[in-house]
Amino acid sequence: MSKIKQFVRKAYKRLERNGLFKSCYNDYFTADKGDFYKYLTKEQKEQIKDYWGKYFKVTKKDMNVIAFYNHTVGGEFTPKYIPDYYFYADVKAVLNNQAFANSIDNKCYYSMYITHIKRPNEFAKRICGGPLLDNEFVPTTIEDVFNKLEDNQKYIFKPSVLTSGGKDIVTFNKTEIEKMRPIFKKFPDFVVQEFLKQSSALNVFKSKSVNSIRVYSLYMDGEVHILGSSLRIGLHDKEVDNFCSGGVFIPIKENGNLEEFGYTHAKDKISGVNGVEFKSVTIPNYDKVLDLVKKESLKYPQVKFIGWDFAIGEDNEPIFIEFNLTQSDPELLNIITYGEIFRGYEKRILDFAFGKSKKL
Repeated sequence: MSKIKQFVRKAYKRLERNGLFKSCYNDYFTADKGDFYKYLTKEQKEQIKDYWGKYFKVTKKDMNVIAFYNHTVGGEFTPKYIPDYYFYADVKAVLNNQAFANSIDNKCYYSMYITHIKRPNEFAKRICGGPLLDNEFVPTTIEDVFNKLEDNQKYIFKPSVLTSGGKDIVTFNKTEIEKMRPIFKKFPDFVVQEFLKQSSALNVFKSKSVNSIRVYSLYMDGEVHILGSSLRIGLHDKEVDNFCSGGVFIPIKENGNLEEFGYTHAKDKISGVNGVEFKSVTIPNYDKVLDLVKKESLKYPQVKFIGWDFAIGEDNEPIFIEFNLTQSDPELLNIITYGEIFRGYEKRILDFAFGKSKKL
């Protein structure tokens, strides 16, 4: 690598670590953590330095993040929690071909290459400020779109690129065309879909949102490995379930049962919502969700780390919502896996990411 390329890469990584390239940096779980460094013992600080010191100069900020995770999750101390800024700048940079990821990470194109999985019905889309299109990519008008909508059915407007945290998502019905006109005009990239009706097994939480399942996958050695998963539930009458928009996430066991505790963005650890204990709930057809993730991930070996979002429909069948190729965050996965986010591939990936090995 030339000296110029090395300089550019180091500069980019420095900016990434400082959060300047993260669209909603201040909304992430580890932002504004507070002082958890004080909870670390001398021995624990040494463990952190021993584990991470071979990769980067460990600072108090780094220790604070690791202490935060240990304090929040509880259990036996581990130094393996990875700070989000190192994940984005160093680890994801070598796992994912970002140019390829950016080129296909657009919800408007799902109908072209997510063809063998049940998806929400689509009614309109716009790509890169072009004309309003129907689901067949034929130019249309907002009047024609609304004429195709059904009475007593809710619909959802989603920005289709560079999205995170459920930002700018709007729900509406057939009568609200005037409400949606300025929104359709404002956004250069968006998709309009039906608002899904979910399984009664997940409706028990009485949430206004469609509660989705986030599954993290890793492609290594020609195989797809499931790193961890969680159920996300919207709180406080919100119609989005995103964690950094005030929702709660609950880790899912391998058999589809929810763990006993979930976590809110306010760093609260809770055991249930609306009188329903998490540990009493099982995700219907959870095994089918994992099978779909494994099969679909094989199509994108250029993107080794992916966050997949699925809903469970009224018929208890999985419904693909989206995959996250560019915004797959490590925060939830850190907690789900107790810091073992790569399930045995940690040393190999970290050695390659931080230049200790020339082969992944």
